[in-house]
Amino acid sequence: MSDSPTPNLIEQITQLLPTLSADELQTVHDFVEFLLWKRQPAAAPAPHPKSAEARAIERLGDSDDPTKWITVMEIGDEIDEAALERLDQWLVDRGYKKPVSN
Repeated sequence: MSDSPTPNLIEQITQLLPTLSADELQTVHDFVEFLLWKRQPAAAPAPHPKSAEARAIERLGDSDDPTKWITVMEIGDEIDEAALERLDQWLVDRGYKKPVSN
């Protein structure tokens, strides 16, 4: 694969961007930012991603869209316990039962 995209590919991507939702555009932005970071020398610091819990809390307003409720975590990702508690409380307030810890 070539390092520089063809003008046609750039045009295709540019034409598709207006059809995306704000959340999808943010995902595209984050991904492009990650790709740019990957091309930097090893000394460049990694971008500070939001915790999975923080991303879930941001999606609370989209509770009617189940596609917004998918959050990916990697092994070693830190868990924001305070954000997790807020998310648990939000679910309890809406009638969900809080799972019992083992």
